[in-house]
Amino acid sequence: MINLNPGLQQVQFISFQIHILMMQIVHMAILKKVIHKNDTLIHLGDVGDASYLDKLKCYKVLLTGNHDILSKVASHFDEVYNGPLFIADRIILSHEPIYGLESFALNIHGHVHNGYTIAFSDKVISHINLASDVAQWQPCDLNTLIKDGFLSKIPNYHRITIDKATETKKNLNT
Repeated sequence: MINLNPGLQQVQFISFQIHILMMQIVHMAILKKVIHKNDTLIHLGDVGDASYLDKLKCYKVLLTGNHDILSKVASHFDEVYNGPLFIADRIILSHEPIYGLESFALNIHGHVHNGYTIAFSDKVISHINLASDVAQWQPCDLNTLIKDGFLSKIPNYHRITIDKATETKKNLNT
């Protein structure tokens, strides 16, 4: 599980693959404006040359992407995960979108550069795409997503399980 630091102010997400030095300089200027010492940056993969992130004095977490070479990027992060990661009972982070979870989790991911930002399943937000070009190189504040109610219509899978068990028991007793 991600160590969110006791003094955490914000959790930031970003996903990008940077090939051009100039974009790294521009991107760093954007990140330095919003990410501070007590924040946690969660990178959703395809980091490119990760050394420029060393300038950020926050806690850094990487979910590796299909273009990441672990031996080249791991030393620039405090934690590294090679697959999807649940950070709450209804939020899963991943590099690529994960389908089939729509009934109980919000998938925040990168990787997809086709222009959609938010995808819906039965009028419930199921995916938020934070690929760099889609998110216009801006980090996304997890606290803001939660406060804006993005999770409010996603059923809690614990509640679903309890309700099904209660119904099953009720049917057995009738």
